[in-house]
Amino acid sequence: MQYISIMNRISPHRQPLASTGRRLLKQALSPRWPGLVGLAMAVGLNACDLPPSFGSEYYDHTTNFINAQALALPPLATDSGGTVALDAPAVWDWEWRGHAGNSFQYMNLSGLGADSGPNGSGEAWRLESVNLAADPYLETAIHAAWAADGNGSVIQQAAGNGNRLQLKSFVSPFGWAGLNLSAMLLDTPLPGRQYTLFSQVVTTLPKVSYKLQTLPIADFNDPPTITPLANFLAFSNFSIGSSDTWLRFGAANSDQTLALDDLRLVRSDLAARLCLVLRLRPDNTAPSLVAGYYEFTLWARIPPDALAPASAGRDTDPTAPFAAAAIDLGMRQVGFLDEQQTPKLAREAFALTTEWQQFSLRMAEGSNFDRFDESSAEPVLELLVYPFTAGAPDVAAVEIAAPGLYFHINGYQD
Repeated sequence: MQYISIMNRISPHRQPLASTGRRLLKQALSPRWPGLVGLAMAVGLNACDLPPSFGSEYYDHTTNFINAQALALPPLATDSGGTVALDAPAVWDWEWRGHAGNSFQYMNLSGLGADSGPNGSGEAWRLESVNLAADPYLETAIHAAWAADGNGSVIQQAAGNGNRLQLKSFVSPFGWAGLNLSAMLLDTPLPGRQYTLFSQVVTTLPKVSYKLQTLPIADFNDPPTITPLANFLAFSNFSIGSSDTWLRFGAANSDQTLALDDLRLVRSDLAARLCLVLRLRPDNTAPSLVAGYYEFTLWARIPPDALAPASAGRDTDPTAPFAAAAIDLGMRQVGFLDEQQTPKLAREAFALTTEWQQFSLRMAEGSNFDRFDESSAEPVLELLVYPFTAGAPDVAAVEIAAPGLYFHINGYQD
């Protein structure tokens, strides 16, 4: 392990202990100083010059710097800064609040009560990204967003995991079947917003032909195709710009039959912001933040009532919430001595199980946080929690508890 220099862990207005000692010792040994007196003075000054940033508490790597920042309800998306300022420090908040272009509640955090955490201690919280599909499970009457034209059809089918929708399209006479995405969307459709749609699919076709665009659609000659992967379709980064944006299945040269179920619809243009965030100024932690190596820990598990999209458990519980496959933790330095410096990010995704596990995010060797103004009135560090692999947003639920932030003054020793 290559340890960071103490020079990387102090503010610019404080003299490092080691360099202070060397400077005074050199002066003590020079002809201009009376040797023994100078040396005694040097030692005395050195002992008094211990930087306050590095009291004994900084040498205890079990000290939780955010012990006072327990998980708590974030401000609502409707709060545009009137109650809790946007990007406020020392508050568990939504990274997308004030940056989404609207006040839709894209994520939720709810407390599960006392002693709901790991080993029956502390409180656990449920973190969940919202499904933007109005009728994701397709279990009740066919939603008005589904339609067919010509010889096409949309039929509700009983299946092993409840109901699904069978879509048929034909060449002669021609007919398509599909979905009005604008009518299915819980969010407000506006140009510039991007979405990703996942759906379970049952079909014998190696490729599925479709058109995803706003009316009018001229024809179905040579339409795009999509390949089912592990019995799922994924339509990525498309816009829903009006009340007439459709996903229609069909082709001018072949008949097509497929069945869809379990829709998951998310805002993909917010991929980097769909997370829980804690912004920290140096004085928001105890002890206060300094540069160096940190470790961010969090307990997490799959909620007992949630199931993976492809889980066999959906045969008996077809409307179970969608379980997160992974939790992604991040530490991002946003304050520097050089204001032009690019934010530094440490991030890692961890696979989840139904059992409580404590996950630990550490920085790569040589990538410790740089020096910053320890008296800064602005946040210098952000802690991030995603209920999916960051950059790949999904509809997902996870339980979390007991966040911790720990400082390793001499680097990681294990």
